[in-house]
Amino acid sequence: MTPAARLQASIELLDSILSSLREQGSSADVLIQQYFRSRRYAGSKDRAAVREIVYDVIRKLGRYNRQLSTLSVTPKQDEESRLMAAMYLNDAGHPVEQFFVGDKFAPAPLSNREQDMLREVAKAGDTPESFISEDYVPGWMLPALQQRFEANLQQEVMALNGRAPLDLRINGLKSCVSNSQQYIENKEINSSFVTYTDFGLRLPAGTSIKGWGLYQDGSLEIQDAAAQIAVKCCGLQSGQNVIDLCAGAGGKSLAAASYMSNKGKITACDINAARLDAAKPRIKRAGASIIRLKTLSEYATHRQNTLREQQGTADRVILDVPCTGTGVWRRNPESKWRLAAPQLKGYQKLQYQLLREGAGLVKEGGRLIYMTCSLLPQENEDQIKAFLQDNPGFKLVPYSYSFGGSSPKTASLIPECLQLTPFQHNTDGFFVAIMQKDTL
Repeated sequence: MTPAARLQASIELLDSILSSLREQGSSADVLIQQYFRSRRYAGSKDRAAVREIVYDVIRKLGRYNRQLSTLSVTPKQDEESRLMAAMYLNDAGHPVEQFFVGDKFAPAPLSNREQDMLREVAKAGDTPESFISEDYVPGWMLPALQQRFEANLQQEVMALNGRAPLDLRINGLKSCVSNSQQYIENKEINSSFVTYTDFGLRLPAGTSIKGWGLYQDGSLEIQDAAAQIAVKCCGLQSGQNVIDLCAGAGGKSLAAASYMSNKGKITACDINAARLDAAKPRIKRAGASIIRLKTLSEYATHRQNTLREQQGTADRVILDVPCTGTGVWRRNPESKWRLAAPQLKGYQKLQYQLLREGAGLVKEGGRLIYMTCSLLPQENEDQIKAFLQDNPGFKLVPYSYSFGGSSPKTASLIPECLQLTPFQHNTDGFFVAIMQKDTL
């Protein structure tokens, strides 16, 4: 594909994605997969280039929408994606006229009306360096982030709008840091050990590892450093009984099995059977034989019946609850524009319900580890304060105890809890609270 053809493909995808955002339809990832499934002629480099353009526009969607909304004329729906693509080219310093050329597979030349609108945008003098917080964060969410970050708000918001590196977790059941680093070095790819992790390596964003032998045999897993650090905070040991109550596709259960030297028992639970099924080949590749999968009902009473025999038996309950996902906007930038304030209320209700369920599974002296990939105090500190007030038999364990030497500085409003952030730690935004059940 020529550069102009890649831009045209991006415009077609943006048409679908913007329409889907308005209608709360399929995600950008799904739409991109569907688009290329019917265009097998596009090579891997073409797909990567188109994907990069599309996601760069999505990251700037708030600013582009604001700029277009202030024009003297309202863009038509079929002009919107073309204008945003042209604005992307201007931001990147590429000559717009060299792409909108009307050749086969290239975008049609800009109409006089479109050119007038772009001139009006340029005349406004708004540049990518101009920081307006609502360009990057839904307005209803700003007070919560201001409470969290105060003077660092701009740096954190811009870091959230950036692109995440590729973090790998070395599976200690199959490999070690030195062997994995040598393997990557032989591929002439730069890697670095990730601070505060035990098994984390960082590679440049966009690195493809799916064809690597160490990935295919389960020696390497893709997992952000924040999630790795969260599992480290669980204080896992060989022989423990661990329940991963919201396991999803099993990433934290796999990391836990490595920490436990594949000795003990891990029950990975989720209400989504398809996600647990997706974990099966990963578990097999990793050699994590201590993991057992359990599908739970979405109804609380049914879940409690399923887990009745495990009440009060767990050394550790890992509770990575559903949340707004504000901490992973680097990986999923469109999600911020799908969020609405009523959804936050729904998440808060579910999170507290899961906290209560998880607490019932913990044995005396055991620990409940609450996690979110959120930066919002309402989903993090507020939940922990309410839980501890209602459950005096649990006490906070300082996260710093999980680190032998220096520990990461927390951005949490509760000093004993760990809040990681993209700007301060160069990880996903991630919250961890460790609570121990009293021994009677």
